[in-house]
Amino acid sequence: MNSGKYLSTRLGRVNEDIKKAYVAGRRIVILVTAEPDFVDSLIALNSIFPSSCKVKDKYGTTRSFIGVRHVFTPAFIPAEPQNAPVESPQLIVWQGDKLPAESLRNYVFHCSASSFAGTDLDSRARGGSSPFDALAASLLLIVMPEAPSEIPPEVVPYTQTVTVPMLGKEEFGELVSRSLAQIEGVALATTPEGFDTIADTEYLTRLYRTMFGMGARQVLSTLAYHRTRLGKVYFNTADEAGLRTFESLLADIRRDAASILSQSSALTLIDTTNAPVPAGLEEINRWLAQNRTRVKNARRFEPYVMLPPNGIILSGIPGSGKSMMAKYIGYTLDVNLIRLDLGSALGKYVGDSEKAVSLALKLAEDLAPCVLWVDEMEKAFTGGHEVTTRIIGKFLTWMQEKAERGISCFLFATANDISKMPPELFRSGRFDEKFYTFMPSASEAAAIFRATVERQCSIRRKASPDNVHLAPLFDLSTLTADAFIREILCSPASIRREIEPTQLDVARDNKFYIGADIAHMVEKAKLIYLNRQYPVDSPSAVFRTDLFFEALRAAASEMRSYGETNLGQIAECYAMLASQNFIPASGANLMPFAGYDAVRYQMQRRRQQADPTVTPALYALRDESAHLVDKCLYDRQLYLAVRNTINRSADSILSKLQR
Repeated sequence: MNSGKYLSTRLGRVNEDIKKAYVAGRRIVILVTAEPDFVDSLIALNSIFPSSCKVKDKYGTTRSFIGVRHVFTPAFIPAEPQNAPVESPQLIVWQGDKLPAESLRNYVFHCSASSFAGTDLDSRARGGSSPFDALAASLLLIVMPEAPSEIPPEVVPYTQTVTVPMLGKEEFGELVSRSLAQIEGVALATTPEGFDTIADTEYLTRLYRTMFGMGARQVLSTLAYHRTRLGKVYFNTADEAGLRTFESLLADIRRDAASILSQSSALTLIDTTNAPVPAGLEEINRWLAQNRTRVKNARRFEPYVMLPPNGIILSGIPGSGKSMMAKYIGYTLDVNLIRLDLGSALGKYVGDSEKAVSLALKLAEDLAPCVLWVDEMEKAFTGGHEVTTRIIGKFLTWMQEKAERGISCFLFATANDISKMPPELFRSGRFDEKFYTFMPSASEAAAIFRATVERQCSIRRKASPDNVHLAPLFDLSTLTADAFIREILCSPASIRREIEPTQLDVARDNKFYIGADIAHMVEKAKLIYLNRQYPVDSPSAVFRTDLFFEALRAAASEMRSYGETNLGQIAECYAMLASQNFIPASGANLMPFAGYDAVRYQMQRRRQQADPTVTPALYALRDESAHLVDKCLYDRQLYLAVRNTINRSADSILSKLQR
């Protein structure tokens, strides 16, 4: 194996890390891995010790470290100094779930008097008389499935923790390629780096992305299982039929890959779909386009002293597409999407919660590059008791350090109520950007409507049995976004009472919709259409457009929209996000933060005491007419309703923000 290939494999990197630890005097190495095969390969490599490590045995003969001793009891190093555990320096291997703390304490006690913790070997191991001379020059390899939560303080200076990384892309490609060559006769070629690989790079890339996180044995056993089912597992991606079978295989393997995360009840692998960016979140999509490469290939930016992105947080109005955005991010970044439920990690025994969170975060790191999605993040930080405080500290520390350690685990956090989250979470450096979602504008609401009906048409076409033609549900040529704005959003069914810019009327009976409202409206309209026994299965679509708009208007008049019933919550949410300097996820920016000014409002309140004609306003744009001039009726009324609600509830809003 050439040196370049050796150092680019995890076996080579781990072997070199152990060597460095030994030379630095850290003779206790905690190797974190759940792969017994890797440990066997590491030992078989027979090069853990530096080549310069030669010592004299008790007979005065100079020899290398060649002995390997496996121990199976935690008390493998005795406390009595007259009982030497080894006669010559060797590799002592212990594997278990718990740290053999007592043996490690005994090791430190017996060896601490020597000067072995340096670059030179222990002088006593070169010919001294202590029965523990050989032990002082040995290496203790403690193999554990996860890093211990606590190491005895006296042992820490002699200890190095080395975590075995997941299979890299080249190493994975060689592993799979050699299997395909041996069993299915696929031709191999050697890359300039020395890896044996098949020519179909798309096959290997997509398979690697799907199986990322599996150990070598799990990769081979998974492929062997599907080979017994399909007869083979290599399908040429350049062939259309082969590509379809390969994609079916990937879907099956993806379900198998979820078992990797079964070690943690808090983690779930989420399927991503090829979906357009959710309406109203275009600014996030623009940010992703600029940072996609930094997430997927962070090493390219290391020469420029640029760390991987920490992640982004998205907060705002419920039902505005935050969860949909998580799936889109996973798809557009082309990495695994892992959902983290911090609430599920909380245990009932002391230490269980911290251990569960540590395990979940370690697994997420092992699967990097990936997107770690923390949904409704505020729920994990409520309670205020000691366990919650420790978990907050652990999570914040991890957020700060993961990028510094070069771990490309992109955090996508969503929250509905950021007032329940600790302020330190929003400190600079925690997230790369803080986005907020607001009530969709008319054009965004229409785009959500259009995407909803398009998706239903697509599903109906896919459900066609035996390629028999089925008419789409809707005539998409006439059921347009503009028609939805005209017929629904700006109709009397939605705008029941028009507000003038100079008025302070809130007009709570006007309907303003979030994405969830629009999806519900479509379902309700379909039911109304069918109950009215309107014509079905016309030549162009199942639902006739003019009659379906009638059903939509009826559905809109019967339902209570989110903006109709929650204007107070919308105003409070907006004020909280403005106070934390979030930026709009939408390009529409219906309520610019420039209009929100708590300091100005307090000054106006003080002036009002001397001048009753002064009207304090928590939200007031300098040139409101210019902002509204190009807005449709729906957008103008939504803006005015929220503005007036903020100003009417200003004292209550500011009081809640100061808690």
